[in-house]
Amino acid sequence: THIGTNVFASCHSLTSVTIPDGITSIEGHTFQNCYSLTSITIPESVTSIGYGAFYGCKSLTSINVPESVTSIGHFAFEGCSSLTSVIIPDSVTLIGAYAFTRCDNIETVVLGSGVEKLDAGNINDDTYRSEKKQYIGDIQDYSNPVTLFLRCRVLAFHPISIL
Repeated sequence: THIGTNVFASCHSLTSVTIPDGITSIEGHTFQNCYSLTSITIPESVTSIGYGAFYGCKSLTSINVPESVTSIGHFAFEGCSSLTSVIIPDSVTLIGAYAFTRCDNIETVVLGSGVEKLDAGNINDDTYRSEKKQYIGDIQDYSNPVTLFLRCRVLAFHPISIL
């Protein structure tokens, strides 16, 4: 069972969402450009967050990715400029390209031990220039990680090991 593509896209007055238990997938662009969305509760039944699912949700301040999620799609949280921290649980093995691009206020990123692949386009060099914020995690496999956190201006990265 899933929430279909574009179902709530551009619902500008939507402020809070609790996804019912039993939903296994949040499809592409489901909540895209829901500018007023400040909170979302995702149940443990969800295993994937689709392409651009929360793209442009500029009022979203935090996201709790449950341990059941194994993949986060391309552009999933792009433009969520009010996000301040991201905690990716150990269950997530794949994070798509540009997943957190233009999340300008992210201060802390914690990658779980399960992250094996950051899809093409992750971690921009500009983010290394900030001195204030933190990135924690190891990456075992990756494909040209240059823009996952592109334009996350306040985020700093600790060296990561690539095995």
